[in-house]
Amino acid sequence: MAKKALRDVVDAAHGKGLHITADGSVEYLVHPGRRSKNFTGPDPSGEEFAKVRGEIKSALAKANEADATAARALRALVGKDKHNFSGTDYDSLKQAGKAQDAQDARAAAKIVAKGDDASPEEIARLNKYFKDNKGDQYFAERFALEVGVKGNLDYWADMGDSSDGSRLGLDHPKEIKELQQNWSLTLAAATHSDSPEMTRWKSDMIKAGDDIIQTRGASPHGFQVMSNLMRHGVYDNKFLQDFGTAVVVAERRMTGDGAIPTGQAWGPGLGMPWRLNWDGKDLGTDPMAGYMEALGHNPEASLDFFNRSTQLEGDKISNWDYFVGDGEKLATGLSGRTGRQRDLTTSVTLSSPPPWGTRTTKRTPASLP
Repeated sequence: MAKKALRDVVDAAHGKGLHITADGSVEYLVHPGRRSKNFTGPDPSGEEFAKVRGEIKSALAKANEADATAARALRALVGKDKHNFSGTDYDSLKQAGKAQDAQDARAAAKIVAKGDDASPEEIARLNKYFKDNKGDQYFAERFALEVGVKGNLDYWADMGDSSDGSRLGLDHPKEIKELQQNWSLTLAAATHSDSPEMTRWKSDMIKAGDDIIQTRGASPHGFQVMSNLMRHGVYDNKFLQDFGTAVVVAERRMTGDGAIPTGQAWGPGLGMPWRLNWDGKDLGTDPMAGYMEALGHNPEASLDFFNRSTQLEGDKISNWDYFVGDGEKLATGLSGRTGRQRDLTTSVTLSSPPPWGTRTTKRTPASLP
């Protein structure tokens, strides 16, 4: 790993009386001209200088795009002090890396705060922050917390509403599609944190599912918005279970257990259509579409969810029956509703009844068994 190689070079150089600067140069830790009479530290030779230069060059070369965080961490670690390695703000690459993560998260959050008033260049920079920190759970957590539950939902709802005159999405749909993917991957990583702050964030996000996220010309529910930020990445099992239970309860309540078509319940009514999904498959108004995508990336959570039941006012129905539909049972018990057996091109259309091996799919997620 590039991080370990960099750390080993830095640690070894310090022990040899050498200091690695922010640009990778190698210098004396304590220059001979500034040593006291009683100096007993190491006095590196020219050969040791050359050897460390080669090692740092090799280590930095390995810190490519896939490990760019390590390179930034090294620069943060060595700091600006040219003469005293221990005078930097960080004692290790790990500590320096976290500081860089937090800095990147704050910078990304500032761009998010601009909403769809951000420039195309700022969107490109936001995408770069996400890509540079891909898979970095600490960055993901810091970003989620910096932006907040409301900030995440407000931003994505606003991005899909062009009634305010913004042309960001209209003129740069490819970049917004990439942003949706990167954002989804980041939030997915964040949900695996069990810190008190993220535990509260996950709970608050699910509670916000029933809220109307009002923009100038759109009013989607929180479930609709968040589900479109769940189409990529592996979300935490418990978060997926809790989110799925909550959205099924909400939909059953909104549709009167099938008395109203789901498309009508989740649709914009007489208002302008929203665009919450940018991958070209659908507009993202149906929260179950994004949720099915999320389950498709986590087979363990998928099996768990479809083996559970959801209760609304004492009426319990298995999630399998709700999505697959037990025709006779649903026809008599739920006003003829056939659960979720409709044309969701982004989700799984399951056959009935179990076992799992007998189902068919509209589009088979690779990770579903």
